[in-house]
Amino acid sequence: GVPGFSKDSDGLINKTEFETALTMSFPEASQLAIESIIFQYTDLENEQKPEYYRDAADDVVGDYNIICPAVEFTKKFAKQGHNAFFYFFEHQSSKLPWPEWMGVMHGYEIEFVFGLPLERRVNYTKAEEILSRSMLRYWATFAKTGAPNGTLSNGTRWPVFTSTEQKYLTLNTDTSEILTKLRPEQCRFWKYFFPKVLEMT
Repeated sequence: GVPGFSKDSDGLINKTEFETALTMSFPEASQLAIESIIFQYTDLENEQKPEYYRDAADDVVGDYNIICPAVEFTKKFAKQGHNAFFYFFEHQSSKLPWPEWMGVMHGYEIEFVFGLPLERRVNYTKAEEILSRSMLRYWATFAKTGAPNGTLSNGTRWPVFTSTEQKYLTLNTDTSEILTKLRPEQCRFWKYFFPKVLEMT
């Protein structure tokens, strides 16, 4: 694992540990390529904050491995004329052992999709139960009709994701929102700039 990263601590790392984490995550990358990631994900104004490098490392790993590939795949799928619906799950379950700084990890929406918060013995919050019911409705309607909204009269209507607008639905225990273009600057970096740096070195 990454030095300093542990679910049993606050995960605070310094600049040297951040650079070590990048080298471990991108073992084939040259020093120039690593420097390009550092340039993209850091700024001098915030580097004195204790959580700064921890959060930057988390963003690098999440963008490179999950968010940007998912956005790119969905753009290509939509370009071929298919209806696509994109979501970003933002709620950290009250039942997970992970510290708050770890945020929402990949795949942890599954318990909400399958209704685990509706099981009273598990003691989820009321807000989590409502979120799970909403997600169950979206997923079931999508399975039946190919679109998640159906005859939805209240709640947020989930728009089609197009390759140009890239609208997506946020899912959380607060008000869900429709936003556009998830992490566009970071995804442009991974799609266009980083591969060129790798080619140069």
